[in-house]
Amino acid sequence: MSLWLQSLSFCLDNSEDNLESRAKCILSYLSMDIPRLWWEQALKTNNVQNSHAGILHDLRKELLKIPELDGKIDSGLLIALAFMDKKGTKPTYGSVDSPYSIEEYLNKAKEIFISRSELNSLKQ
Repeated sequence: MSLWLQSLSFCLDNSEDNLESRAKCILSYLSMDIPRLWWEQALKTNNVQNSHAGILHDLRKELLKIPELDGKIDSGLLIALAFMDKKGTKPTYGSVDSPYSIEEYLNKAKEIFISRSELNSLKQ
């Protein structure tokens, strides 16, 4: 198991039954450099790794446990999260102590997804 995945699991375990905290944990981890590397590679090769798609699918299912997120979360937005922080800069969205709300993550992800049409090919 990768260090990123171990850290995500630890964050989720610490969130226990607090759905909002779990959601923020998932959104911040999907905004980190590791998922960005997955999707950059997928764009270059036109091939999404099954393990990466599986992780995304599992995390989406976890987010959909929150009634307020039903209908607001799809694979495209979750992929777009990885591109919210500028490459090579100090992470803000992809940080374990991120100050952003769930709604701010989703709004920014929508903005990124719309501005980067090539990401649409990854959500299939």
